Amino acid sequence: AWWEAKHRNFNFKATLTGAAASALAPVTSISTGGGGLLDFDVDVSADGQSLLVARGLFNGGALPSTANFMLYEAAGAGFTLSPTSAATFAAINTGGLNYAASTTADGLELCFTRIGPATGAKVFLKTFKQLRFALVTLSAVIGLGFLANYSGMSFTLGLTFAALTGMAFPIFSPVIGLIGVFLTGSVTSSAALFGKLQQVTAIQLGLNPVLTTSANLFGGVMGKLISPQSIAVACAAVGLVGHETDIFRKTLKYSLILLGIVIVVVLLQAFVIPWILPTAPVAS
Repeated sequence: AWWEAKHRNFNFKATLTGAAASALAPVTSISTGGGGLLDFDVDVSADGQSLLVARGLFNGGALPSTANFMLYEAAGAGFTLSPTSAATFAAINTGGLNYAASTTADGLELCFTRIGPATGAKVFLKTFKQLRFALVTLSAVIGLGFLANYSGMSFTLGLTFAALTGMAFPIFSPVIGLIGVFLTGSVTSSAALFGKLQQVTAIQLGLNPVLTTSANLFGGVMGKLISPQSIAVACAAVGLVGHETDIFRKTLKYSLILLGIVIVVVLLQAFVIPWILPTAPVAS
């Protein structure tokens, strides 16, 4: 990203016709500072005669060390830096990171996002404090998954599923993934808990383990619709706290319908079109 910021122009223009864009071309005289400078977050004025961009200085990291607003004015077929740019934003470009500028139609008001090092540290600490229990829970679930794998529990459960379900296991494979996400609230956690089980069962039955481990994820996504943790987070985000049960009742139907579709797809890939799947590498 740093090399591209030094050598490439990331601001382009195009002609819009309905939903289609044509005549894509870079905007001239933009991002020519070199030395790790990159102009981004372009806001175009209502009359199209000026551009407000954030100019970031990248020193090799993923984020710029500074990001200041710059004003460009139309000049011929391109744009050039306005002579009043520095004075216009003197009170704003004070060393913080300024992003996402947006001006009103009359050009009299400017809205933007700013974050400085001190603010960033405060936001990180506040976020960490807010999520501390969730992080402990996630760590515990991942730890439980590794414990199950290294202790042999996943292998034992896999052998048991192979014996009890036989060649009908592809039906249960996505169901296990759905249950895992329903319990943990995370597709990743479900994979950590039941991924080895899916692999061992498939190998014992002569099935492709790529199919069963993928089915675990596939079914897990459907479990997201009814995961209590996911519903609680969504309700909190949109101000519907207290309506979790109502949402669960409505999403349960769709979750089961989609799970049925997943089972059909998995069965087709297991017995009708197994060649469509890649072959899992054999451990040496």
